[in-house]
Amino acid sequence: MIVLFSIAILAEPLSYEQALDMAQKHNPDIQTAALDITQSEGGLLVAQSILDPQFNINVGQNLSTNQQFFAGFGLFNTEVSGFSWSTGLSTMFPTGTRVGVDWNSSRSATKYQLQDAPIEQEVNPYDTALTLTLDQPLLEGIFPSYNMRNLREAQSNFSLQRLSYNETEQRILKEVAQSYWELYHTSRLVEIAEQSLQIARDETQNVIAQIEEGNLPPIEKIRMESAELSAESSLIDTQN
Repeated sequence: MIVLFSIAILAEPLSYEQALDMAQKHNPDIQTAALDITQSEGGLLVAQSILDPQFNINVGQNLSTNQQFFAGFGLFNTEVSGFSWSTGLSTMFPTGTRVGVDWNSSRSATKYQLQDAPIEQEVNPYDTALTLTLDQPLLEGIFPSYNMRNLREAQSNFSLQRLSYNETEQRILKEVAQSYWELYHTSRLVEIAEQSLQIARDETQNVIAQIEEGNLPPIEKIRMESAELSAESSLIDTQN
């Protein structure tokens, strides 16, 4: 991460705020921690759904025909058609009590007909029923602490993942901040070393001119060249 960060810094100017923003958006550790929060949040929603009321409705239509032969009477046709529907509502309370209400209704029409005879009969019964169901577990099942244990575990896991995300984010931002200012400090040292080398070169040229005019002894050239080499060596070390 530090290498890529350094390359980005050297490629173009990057402010401290931009560096932190890049880390928050693209760091894989932070992204993984964020995904863990999303996963734990999904587990929490599933655990909370145990107390959600459930509603259902069913609708059906059927049609069947049958043909039989009776000795002395001939063919006997039977046609049955029906429509049925049902709806229900159920829920559970923290005490483990399950309550359900179901409404069932159906209507079927049965037609009997003797072939080649004026004998025909149709029956249309209508049935409806209302059912109330009450289920209460005993022993530990009556205690809310037992029934809500999965919800408490999901809430605890969600809180831990959020804390883990905050810890990961702060750790990464700390590393980025440290790397940023270390790199900034090093880049300033490089600038200072470059300026020192340029000053040493200018002084060398000035001393050479003074020597040529006879104002300084030739030994001063060696001293200035040595200072220039020392400045160049410092620059190379700082760049490395």
